[in-house]
Amino acid sequence: MCRFGEVLPQDTKLVVVLRRVLSVFLLFLPMAPVGTLLHELAHFTVAEWLGNEATLHFASTEWLHLSGELSERHVLYVTLAGPVQTMLFGSLAGCRSRHDSRGTDPRTQLGVAPRSPMASNHGELVAP
Repeated sequence: MCRFGEVLPQDTKLVVVLRRVLSVFLLFLPMAPVGTLLHELAHFTVAEWLGNEATLHFASTEWLHLSGELSERHVLYVTLAGPVQTMLFGSLAGCRSRHDSRGTDPRTQLGVAPRSPMASNHGELVAP
């Protein structure tokens, strides 16, 4: 277990940073299109729920009011649906990731074995 104030060797710090950057990058790539589709799906769902005809595209949602005059409230609800969904899902994902990482040694979490408490900063064994 990592002790408070313990200094990591320079190469271990680099490995930890590179693994974190790589994991964020690899998570972002598939989640960006998924997040975009969910955002647009929120616009589409609210537009359909309010009685409009909607068409879902990857980067946009087209909707047409079918009966009577278009209400300003309907425009507001459909417009806000995407950003509200994005903020809610982002907040839930952020809370989940912070909750999962509490109380863990980042070196063991990322596959870097912690050093023995008997080892000095240079890797030699020291007397207890």
